Amino acid sequence: MGDSAYHFRPDVYGALKEAIPLICRSKRDVLTFFRGSGLRHARLTALEALLGTDPDAVGKYPATDDLLKVANEDTSDEGLRIRREIVRRVTDFNDFERCWPDKQQAAKGAVQTVRELVQEKDAFARMAQARDEERRARMAESERQAQERRDRIAERENVKRALAALFSEQEPRRRGVALEGVLNRIFALDGLAVRESMTLKGTEGEGIVEQIDGVIEMDGDLYLVEAKWSSQNLGTGDVSQHTVRVASRYGMRGLYVVQPGYTDPAITTIRDALQRGVFVLATVEELVVLLDSDDSVADWLREKVRAAMVDRNPFRPRIRRIAS
Repeated sequence: MGDSAYHFRPDVYGALKEAIPLICRSKRDVLTFFRGSGLRHARLTALEALLGTDPDAVGKYPATDDLLKVANEDTSDEGLRIRREIVRRVTDFNDFERCWPDKQQAAKGAVQTVRELVQEKDAFARMAQARDEERRARMAESERQAQERRDRIAERENVKRALAALFSEQEPRRRGVALEGVLNRIFALDGLAVRESMTLKGTEGEGIVEQIDGVIEMDGDLYLVEAKWSSQNLGTGDVSQHTVRVASRYGMRGLYVVQPGYTDPAITTIRDALQRGVFVLATVEELVVLLDSDDSVADWLREKVRAAMVDRNPFRPRIRRIAS
């Protein structure tokens, strides 16, 4: 409707200046048109007074031009409302029988010109609005992604501190429970689905028959997690119980995350178990190294799974990288 969102565009202004005197039969009708559009201005009042005392001093076209300028220069919200009402009254006008007979065709053409210009403006406005909305959507999505990255970085730092704090925890049970929670947070860093530790009870009142430290899902595969913090490397007996739990669940994979590590016989036991399923051995120390890097937790686990399945190496520890 204007050079900006608030004022008449020059071509619309010119079309209105042509149409209003044609659809208004008399000079009084022109002034009434503007007053009916909501215009309340000293210039309109003066023209009304002049029309009462000296009708020849008021012309339809000069009065229209004068009052359009007044409306166009009003930068208030009320001015915007008045301009919109002026346009609405012209584009909605259909009673051409009220016009002078010899002016009816000209009035129809002038009104149609205003309609076309307004429709053109509205089309451009809608396109501009669509572009603006698309740009805002892109900016919002970019900011959302940036915020997610900031949140992930912050959570990674928080998890790193929580994991480091476990090394100073002296009470074994508290440290073991805390390890399970920290592991869940580590796996969740890359969006892996996590189910926290749970206990399973027997059907005949046996009480708790199985303690599961956690379950994660990656690439459609489920991993039964065994988390353990011990004073010495885990032996064959320590790892065998978890292989039984995994084997009792069809299609399940096994993941061990322990501190400090595994004895050679334990590693051999798990290597032999690879004939029956997928088992991966990891250490807390590996996760410390991983969190110090920018590497993906999911990629780290995939790498270890490939080593177990392809190379029959269930325990390929990540080596701390030495800065050059």
